[in-house]
Amino acid sequence: MGFEVQSTRSPFVIFLDIDGVVYNGPNQDGVSKKALELFPNQPNSRKSLDIAATHFFDNKAIENLNVYICQIEKTKVASIVLSSAWRTKRDIPEIKEVFSKHNFSKYIVSKTPDDLNPTANRLYCRDEVHTKSQYQFESCRATEIQYWLNQHPEIIQYVILDDNDNHLSQAFEDRLILTKYQTLFDEKTLQKALRHLYISQAISAFLSSINWVFKRI
Repeated sequence: MGFEVQSTRSPFVIFLDIDGVVYNGPNQDGVSKKALELFPNQPNSRKSLDIAATHFFDNKAIENLNVYICQIEKTKVASIVLSSAWRTKRDIPEIKEVFSKHNFSKYIVSKTPDDLNPTANRLYCRDEVHTKSQYQFESCRATEIQYWLNQHPEIIQYVILDDNDNHLSQAFEDRLILTKYQTLFDEKTLQKALRHLYISQAISAFLSSINWVFKRI
């Protein structure tokens, strides 16, 4: 979960889900055929199938994600933290390899944890549904993201792109940009994300100006 940005600009983190944001799995037969084409010796491995599936990511959703990243990059350092289940049992180099067909892979710098340590149970979801689970500790997407943020207190500006609320709106309010599985990261959700970005930039600029004034006093 390492995270480091070497720049005079501050980071702006996107917690990125994949399914329901840029992909909704419409062509499983096509994925299998693509995996066989790309990896004839191991077409059925998880890695082979996932790389093949990236060829079927929604073009418009990917385009909108690229637009969003470009807008962030004008004033901040766009940094993607993968919160999707695609992250599990993979390190960052492999994650970047899986998504290498797409430009956003260059901005992946970290991921939320696969499994939270049970000794840190105060970070676990205590929702009634989860506490009735067969497991003593049942995390949700919100607690995974909060855990990552707790490990990186320097991160102030961030959004969450996800198609499943999973307690995210309760924990993060308007930082959640909720997509729909059918329509993915479409124009409507892009505009919502951009509005959040512009407000965040305005607040950041205002605080910087206040800080400059105090330094001059």
